[in-house]
Amino acid sequence: MENNATALKVAKGERNVLKVLSGHPFFKDFKPDHIKVLEGCSSIAEFKQGEYVYRERTPANGLHVITEGKVAIELLVPGHDAFIIMTICAGGVLGWSWAFEPSLWYFSCRAMVPTRTVFLEAECLRAKMKEDYELGYALMRACGHVLEERLRGTRLQLLDLLIKS
Repeated sequence: MENNATALKVAKGERNVLKVLSGHPFFKDFKPDHIKVLEGCSSIAEFKQGEYVYRERTPANGLHVITEGKVAIELLVPGHDAFIIMTICAGGVLGWSWAFEPSLWYFSCRAMVPTRTVFLEAECLRAKMKEDYELGYALMRACGHVLEERLRGTRLQLLDLLIKS
């Protein structure tokens, strides 16, 4: 299943984190001053085709907002090739496990093509959420929306598997 995320309102190759965050659909309902705060937790990350963004069972160290490229969310199955659950394109996000104990990734994510993200570091995000509950609510609401979207997608996949079997 592919996530057809909302188009970015950011020029390709943009390296100004504030501009990227402001133009990313994940942050569409955030106040400008909250986006400015999040800029302090952010950096640009680039991944080559085939490179892992993160791996299953490793510490969940932050949130990736995809600005360019495409990433496969994979489930590792011992003795088999990785099973691609979903692909996420520019305009989508990866990772909410950083927000919940034990803060481990439950899937692996691998760049399918050269990919650029803005990486928001977990420790910084948690500290900012404790300082500003309104910002914390906005982040959890946005993450909740992504969770709901992914659960709907997973439900459709399960229905498809049940129908085929």
